[in-house]
Amino acid sequence: MQNNENKIDNKVNPLLKRESLIIISLIFGWYVSSSVSNNLNKQILNNFSFPMTLAIVQLFQISLYSFLFLWMRNQFAFIGFSDIMKKVLPLGLFNFASHAFTYMSLANVPVSFMHTIKATSPIFTVILSFLILDERYGSLVIVSLLPIIFGVSLCTFTEVNINQYGLIMAIVSTILFVLQNIYSKSLFRKYKFNPVVLSMYTALCAFLCNIPLWLLTDGQSVLDFIYNQENQPIYLDNTVIGDNVINLDSVVVEDPGPSLSFLLTLFLLNGFAHWAQYITAFNTLNRVTPVTYAVSNTLKRVFVIVTSILYFHNTITFMNAFGILISISGVYFYTRAKQYYNQLNQRTKNEIDITSNVNRV
Repeated sequence: MQNNENKIDNKVNPLLKRESLIIISLIFGWYVSSSVSNNLNKQILNNFSFPMTLAIVQLFQISLYSFLFLWMRNQFAFIGFSDIMKKVLPLGLFNFASHAFTYMSLANVPVSFMHTIKATSPIFTVILSFLILDERYGSLVIVSLLPIIFGVSLCTFTEVNINQYGLIMAIVSTILFVLQNIYSKSLFRKYKFNPVVLSMYTALCAFLCNIPLWLLTDGQSVLDFIYNQENQPIYLDNTVIGDNVINLDSVVVEDPGPSLSFLLTLFLLNGFAHWAQYITAFNTLNRVTPVTYAVSNTLKRVFVIVTSILYFHNTITFMNAFGILISISGVYFYTRAKQYYNQLNQRTKNEIDITSNVNRV
């Protein structure tokens, strides 16, 4: 008997170790891809000030990579035209708008500051869920919002040279992300969608529907930017034009900035990193408990903020750092409070079901 138990343990342990390694690898990939995506967003916007273009290119890449991922796994599924128009299209428009406002903010504020503002999403979730879905939250959830409000307020008021436009765009993008999540939640309650399939169609709808808007806003400016990059003047040691000699010492040449090939590489890496962030997050959620996912997600936000500060050499004060820490802690407590009430509601529901079954008997 003892030998049989040892044999079972020997079989189970390697499986547990393998699963643990997979989970650790997924979380690591999730953190790295999220950090790379956010930092590349900022780097692209520092050299290419067209947020709408970044949003629309990223949406196209997400739909393309999702299609290839599903096709390689033989999981591709068609969604009917009526379903796309009624269910997916509104989600796609939310998706594009939230991305566009995020990048408008990111073009004017540091990554760390923007992510601190995005930590306020639980506040807007509680308010909008009550107004739209008539969902009510317990006292623990409401109390958990206080450190978020305090931390973000502290970080905002102590931020050096805060950009008001960037702050407003960050708040608008956070509200739009919350509305998108509320709408997605209502969709998943009524219909069963593969998240990757839904992501592909959502990104594709957002991309196609916003091409006219892109043409009106960024289109001509982007074409001018590409033309100027391709036609930068080249000066040799002493360039002769007619009878005149241009002396380089007396000529001021504007910095042409990064080459088009370099920007294209950044766009490709950014799109893949953004898509990889979604896939690794989804797979992590499927393999771990909600509590583990909540902790991992909170630590991921800290990881993104810290790496962005190091990457861009941003200067933050002690009060900035303290505000970030408090707001992130508030997000964690909010998640745990919601899980507590969900478990409590599920337990109450099970007890009611048991009681009703007993009464029937």
